[in-house]
Amino acid sequence: MHPFTLEYLLSFGVDSERLHKNQQRANVCGTGAQSDCCDSHPSCPYWASVGECTRNRNYMQLNCMRSCDTCLKDPFARHLARRSGQF
Repeated sequence: MHPFTLEYLLSFGVDSERLHKNQQRANVCGTGAQSDCCDSHPSCPYWASVGECTRNRNYMQLNCMRSCDTCLKDPFARHLARRSGQF
């Protein structure tokens, strides 16, 4: 069984309805000015729900921006952050 598949997570007793809802949100980007605010891993919503945004901050801020609500609102600020390697 591959880690972080639905079956794997269910083996730990994760609520299947909540997990399914979170998986549907995975890889969803924002709209309008937030259109480049995305999660790059399908498990981001789940990881965020179990506190990884705080525990594994560096990875999560870069790869799970939507789930951790760390998207920069201003397009110019996003551009500068990417150039500086912040995000």
